[in-house]
Amino acid sequence: MADYLSRMSLAMSSGNQMNNIVVIEPTTSAWMYFSKNGSNQRFSETASAFTDFINGLEKYQLEYDLGSERNIERFGSSENGKFIIGQRAYGIVVIPPVCDNLDKTTADLLTRFLKDGGKVIDFSNTPGFIDGLPNERVKELAAAYPGQWLKAISLTDSKALNSLSAEGFSVIQPEKIKGKLLHQRRQLTDGQLILLTNTSKDYWSKGSLQVSGKSVSLLDAGNGKIYPYPAILKGNDLIVDFEIPQCGSLLLYISNEKGINEQEVKKEATLKTLEAVSGVKVEVSRPNTLTLDYCDLKFNDGTSDNGLYVVNAGNKIFRHFGFREGNPWSNPQYKTQFADSAKFPENSGFEATYHLTINKGVDVSGFQASVEQAEFWDLSVNGTIVKPIPGKIWLDRHFNQYNIGGLLKEGDNELKLIAAKMTVYSELEAIYIIGKFGLESMDKGFRIVAPKAMEIGSWKGQGLQMYSGNVSYTSNYKISKTGKHFIVALDEWNGTVAEVAVNGKSAGVIYSEPYELDITNYTTEGVNSISVIVYGSLRNLLGPHHSKAAGMAGPGDFASAPKQQPSGYSYNLDDYGLFSNFKVLEVNGEPQQYYRKKDYPVLEKVNEPIITVDKNTSGVSMKKITMSCTTADAEIFYTTDGSAPTINSNRYITPLEFSNSACIKAIAFKNGMQQSNTTVRNIVLGINIINAVYKTPYTKYAAGGLSALFDGERGTENFGDGKWQGFEFNDLDVTFELVKSQAINSISVGFLEQIGSWIYFPSEVEISISSDGKDFKQVGVFTSADFLNNQGEQSKDISVALKDTEARFVRVFARNIGKCPEDDPGSGGKAWLFCDEVIIK
Repeated sequence: MADYLSRMSLAMSSGNQMNNIVVIEPTTSAWMYFSKNGSNQRFSETASAFTDFINGLEKYQLEYDLGSERNIERFGSSENGKFIIGQRAYGIVVIPPVCDNLDKTTADLLTRFLKDGGKVIDFSNTPGFIDGLPNERVKELAAAYPGQWLKAISLTDSKALNSLSAEGFSVIQPEKIKGKLLHQRRQLTDGQLILLTNTSKDYWSKGSLQVSGKSVSLLDAGNGKIYPYPAILKGNDLIVDFEIPQCGSLLLYISNEKGINEQEVKKEATLKTLEAVSGVKVEVSRPNTLTLDYCDLKFNDGTSDNGLYVVNAGNKIFRHFGFREGNPWSNPQYKTQFADSAKFPENSGFEATYHLTINKGVDVSGFQASVEQAEFWDLSVNGTIVKPIPGKIWLDRHFNQYNIGGLLKEGDNELKLIAAKMTVYSELEAIYIIGKFGLESMDKGFRIVAPKAMEIGSWKGQGLQMYSGNVSYTSNYKISKTGKHFIVALDEWNGTVAEVAVNGKSAGVIYSEPYELDITNYTTEGVNSISVIVYGSLRNLLGPHHSKAAGMAGPGDFASAPKQQPSGYSYNLDDYGLFSNFKVLEVNGEPQQYYRKKDYPVLEKVNEPIITVDKNTSGVSMKKITMSCTTADAEIFYTTDGSAPTINSNRYITPLEFSNSACIKAIAFKNGMQQSNTTVRNIVLGINIINAVYKTPYTKYAAGGLSALFDGERGTENFGDGKWQGFEFNDLDVTFELVKSQAINSISVGFLEQIGSWIYFPSEVEISISSDGKDFKQVGVFTSADFLNNQGEQSKDISVALKDTEARFVRVFARNIGKCPEDDPGSGGKAWLFCDEVIIK
């Protein structure tokens, strides 16, 4: 991968990108309409219109630079009909839609540019302001040079398109190309480099380009080799066909010198799928892991708190010893400011207790634990102090390992980190359990169960929810060489990369569509052992486990978590694995870039399945679920453990009944069509609620009406998914009635924040209980501080723990912040409060 990036970086920094068009950025127009005291419709129109225009230029594969008026003022000039900015000279200036204003410097330069014979293409109504003041000068300029000032309504205007097309390069009928095709072109002294990329996740990009040159070569950045590439000579131009897979690219060198002609380049190869001569053997490379990230705190002075997320527990420890902001290491340190200022008394010790549940029949003899910075703690397992294994480290030198198998037992186990005295370096972290075991979700986190024999399919569905190693899948294939080529191809899988080994020797890695690797040079005549090794990552082990972060994560994504530990189903974990067995393809014909292009036709996609909760079972201890699909004759496949469903998952036949909370994911499949997107439903179970009385009504976003907050279905991150109940400017004040007076152990309420949509967490939440519906006792109060560390777009549960407290009525009051804060997108407007789901256990 490093070699690939190095080669691509070299190619894309070679030569020069020489564009003939400069597009004026409408920045000064946007500033003209901006005010922090209120929104202006023209301001938002400027942003959206300019974005759409730039996307249109990319769609039509037009080549341009963006011109900042600040840079035009500093580096602009006009000579010989060229609009010059720095080292670049442009023959055409484009005024984009919703460009109402120009700086005086830009207007002056345009005047000289037009006098020199330059050309302007105007997609706006022609700017009527200069330096933010009404001025007809630009309109007069357009009228004075009608032959050079071309007015265009949109990019579909054929005159505009012809004028904007680059000389010696064009993509033929770009508007008909599927996928999301982008390109970059670099001019060299003896030719040019062209990079074509397809950023679509759903479709191949197939088309042709016409370019000046005499021959074409393919530059394979993956292996560093150069191959002749077919093209048809048409006068002084070449017609070059391309087919680029999803999220794939094609790097071509167009030479001004004649090279191999298209008749000498072999065409499509024929493919045959080989049958394995053995079953698939699935092996896990290393022990499984479990992250314990909630704990109970107890200080030497007798104060304590239970069920804390480790980040919150760490902040609480530092606050307990005088650090008002919590963990100081969350902020930058100037020299030794924290270390020098930290003074702790002798009795400043504390202990953090982590709970580990082990099912009956699990062999714990080889289990180990790992703790970060062991020099600051003693580790106790069920009351016995354990010492680190000398010289044994885990992820890095700061993670010590402990043998704990002999001290573990069936059921609940307590692992304690004991600090005899607080230090400024005593940052509390998770404890990691390592061993041969499986994981199973429970109401709070995971329990350890006996390991399963691995099969093809989701790791999450086989007890490896937090596994960070790799899994190998091996089968034997009989190969007859006789001048043929052999390809390993993957269909359904997920991982960081997949390595392929042939007869025990690595043949390379697969990391991009169409997920193929040529293994010809590694095969031998006869039976060959072929393995695909799928690599996971540290993401599921180290987190973030409680944010909705996807892709790149930062410190803020680790900062918050539910106040009460959620079930394992609710942990945010990626789904790794080989979901269908790999293929070995026998190829007749010359090697080529991709082999399975015909396996990726542009097909209609099956509609997403619909998951419905029977409303007659809402709020009770049993949920009945039905599934359907509006695509005729489609089959539905589902999982209930949060793992990704495939066609090898459970097939839906009859309604399902759940007595435990579950994360249901379903796909729909039909031969001859693309598989559907995944539908997700989070089912939660609690004590039966029979009625809800609202003191303040919900507004517009009714969700399921009176039962919306206790229908057993959690809202997603999409506030418009029909599950969230919205209150515009109003507070939420609802009293829930249970079937009867009964023991309650916990109450949790979910809220949403999406500042860009004017949705905010409440400033205050009060939870009260009552036996008669008249006299209420307050059992939980939460302030805005309990919603800190939000990233501006997330959901959060607040929970109160009770111990068999008798009640029949539960009142939830949440205070709306009222108006959107200053400097936020909705500044001064009425704020929304969104709630779902209220769970009573």
